[in-house]
Amino acid sequence: MNHMALFFLMLFVAGSYGWAVRGTTLGKETGAMLPGALLGILCAWFSGSALLWENLWIFCAAGALGMFVGGTETYGETIGFVVAAKPPDPRRGYGGLALKGLLWFGIAGAFLGISFTAVTGNTYTIRDFIWLFAPMPLIWAAGVAVLNSPFCPKEGKFPKIYFSQTRKEVWGGMVAMLLTLLIFMLVKKDHFALYLCIGGAVGGALGWVLGMWFFRLTVHPMRNGKQLFGRLQPMLEGWKLMENTLGAAGFLGIGAGFALGYPHLQAIIAAVERTGGLWNPLGEHAELLSWGMLLLITVGELLLAGVYQFWLKKTKVGEAYLSLVHKSLYTYLSLPLVYLGALRYARLVSVFLIYLALAIKMLGGGKAKRKASLAYKIPIVLSSIALLFAEILWGGRFTALSPWLLYTLVYFGFEFLRTMAFNAQQKKQHASKLTVEAFKALGIAALWMFAYNFF
Repeated sequence: MNHMALFFLMLFVAGSYGWAVRGTTLGKETGAMLPGALLGILCAWFSGSALLWENLWIFCAAGALGMFVGGTETYGETIGFVVAAKPPDPRRGYGGLALKGLLWFGIAGAFLGISFTAVTGNTYTIRDFIWLFAPMPLIWAAGVAVLNSPFCPKEGKFPKIYFSQTRKEVWGGMVAMLLTLLIFMLVKKDHFALYLCIGGAVGGALGWVLGMWFFRLTVHPMRNGKQLFGRLQPMLEGWKLMENTLGAAGFLGIGAGFALGYPHLQAIIAAVERTGGLWNPLGEHAELLSWGMLLLITVGELLLAGVYQFWLKKTKVGEAYLSLVHKSLYTYLSLPLVYLGALRYARLVSVFLIYLALAIKMLGGGKAKRKASLAYKIPIVLSSIALLFAEILWGGRFTALSPWLLYTLVYFGFEFLRTMAFNAQQKKQHASKLTVEAFKALGIAALWMFAYNFF
């Protein structure tokens, strides 16, 4: 692998920047897609293969969709066990965060690694992916039933292993999914994906523990009474430092797996170069399936955004139902399509769907719960339509410049619009966090300095 030092440097930058972006505006599962997409692009570039780079959309989409899964797990109350001046249960807090970080990045590493092996057409078949994803909803449900039940706060019933205080946890489903993926990769002898999975698991676990330790030290003084960052302390936001650390460590862990497994990746590259192209068993059907899946997700997202606000949010099963639909759309249905070489759909995920997720959040869903003016909404709606038409007319001409612009400068533009919609109190709070924006600006600058290599 060429330029290993640069590879790890860019993983550090992309991981910390990507998680800062997720935590500021995006949030939830779809918010994690942006950093995952950055990870996929970097892995494609540093593979050293011109053929894999020409088809970077496969790995970009796999990274995005793989990172999506971990966003389903709650962790706010887990942090509460640690962050207090006199933490009520630090072992429980740190243990829960380590487990959730392990699962999040371990699953993401596995899904990304499988995308590299799948392109050869030598290891996996269509039937393999049917066997993997078709029973996955039941596997997930079984994991939750065994490890995250019973759960009835009103009756005081909670799971035996529980890392929150009142919230429903689903990490049992992630345990079941990760174990299934490990068995799947072992049976298929996908050593490269195993390396990325294990590296991600280690990096994610360590990242959240280390990030939480940093968070505590920015909230409370050290034992000697001094602040960790001295006079700079008031300018820093501990929560963001935690997120930056988690993203960077998780990415570095997957990067370590990428480097250790590189001999296996060389065999993958040799296989695709012998055939002169990537595996595409869907053939001409890939185009129709790509647009059909996009329509399903777009309509589903728009309907869920309204239905959740007016109905599901008021029901006991609302969150679980929303999560099931989301996982079905973005994981159980989307990932197989990407693995089977649907380049159009991979590009739609990498550009349009990530943009759509950002647009929906900015229009008032998710973390952006506010009334925005028409002047604020209209540009977002029109730009989403324009981007879709651009994909229809010129999608085949898109290069890595498209997602790079979206993940950096376009996002920064959205941030500007977001602050314009703030009320006076929100603007005052935002002004006290300018170091967060400065860090993201530095991240964008570093990413564009690196982009000189492939533009």
